[in-house]
Amino acid sequence: MKSVFNKLFLFTGNNLKNIVENPSHEGPDPNPGRYCFRLHKNRVFYVSESLVKRATNIARKDLVGLGTCIGKFTHGGKFILTIQCLNLLASNAKHKVWLKPTSEMSFLYGNHVLKGGLGRITDGIAKNDGVVVFSMSDVPLGFGVAARSTQECRKLDPNGIVVHHQADIGESTITKYKIGLCQLRVNSDKNWNIIHARNAIKVAADQGARLVVLPKMWNCPYSSDYFPEFSENFDDVDASPSFSMLAEAASCHGITLVGGSVPERSNNRLYNTTCVFGSDGRLKAKHRKIHLFDIDVTGDFYFKESDTFIAGDNPTIVDTGAHLICYPGAFNMSTGELLWELFGEMIATSGFEETILIA
Repeated sequence: MKSVFNKLFLFTGNNLKNIVENPSHEGPDPNPGRYCFRLHKNRVFYVSESLVKRATNIARKDLVGLGTCIGKFTHGGKFILTIQCLNLLASNAKHKVWLKPTSEMSFLYGNHVLKGGLGRITDGIAKNDGVVVFSMSDVPLGFGVAARSTQECRKLDPNGIVVHHQADIGESTITKYKIGLCQLRVNSDKNWNIIHARNAIKVAADQGARLVVLPKMWNCPYSSDYFPEFSENFDDVDASPSFSMLAEAASCHGITLVGGSVPERSNNRLYNTTCVFGSDGRLKAKHRKIHLFDIDVTGDFYFKESDTFIAGDNPTIVDTGAHLICYPGAFNMSTGELLWELFGEMIATSGFEETILIA
């Protein structure tokens, strides 16, 4: 339980003593004792001794929980606090910040605390200290980790981050979510490309990625000469080796897989299509590229996707377990140098929580 107390100490400092020695007033017992910490399965509960005694009448396998769940241990053995512990942290917090009313909703939508939204801040906060976030009327909203010290915040730009968001009252828990971006080199051998992609997916999954993303046109060279030859009819799975490999890899590794894009053949038409598979290997969503890439730079470069592909009709939103916009791309050296970084910055500053790009 050492990691539990270390995490609580990050937010409460010496006030942790109040939590540990807090007398209980729960239950019918004349002497209910104190509150204590109990580990049940992978979750840690803050509960009165009286309730613990009564819980012994329930078989452990049938017991869902007891008291207040303050956190849980991940599969990797790391302890994280859950939002249910907010009242406990708020009443014993060592470090606090208060948000301006205009910034409360931004925080509750999962965004970090910016200097421009800061109403007040306690003295003595150091970088990486645990911080409880309040409204100006002292209502606890959530908690996070200080991005900068109190002293540094006084000189900070309005758009600078003061507190990194970890949890708020609009959610139940926050965990780290690892994403694997598989940058791939392709050639004119389709089978080699598929094997190469499968191996990259395995490497990402073995390193803990829960969401893996492949680049655009990973199964063939990015050329109009290859698109028809390498295209697949996804309705005929047995004749679609790229599609089948993605489904199998997602199921085998228990990951969500954004399959970059491959040329899809449907009703004698070609589409630049992204398939998203769930951890059960089933197709969660299929996106056909809407805005086809057409460019004609005199004396340098000419390429028009619209000469080969039909544009899709609608944007695609799918539950991947993370709030982000995903852009699998394929730029050549001429357009990539000019547009890739600029394009990424444009998407990232358009109001999305996170943006990932892979080529």
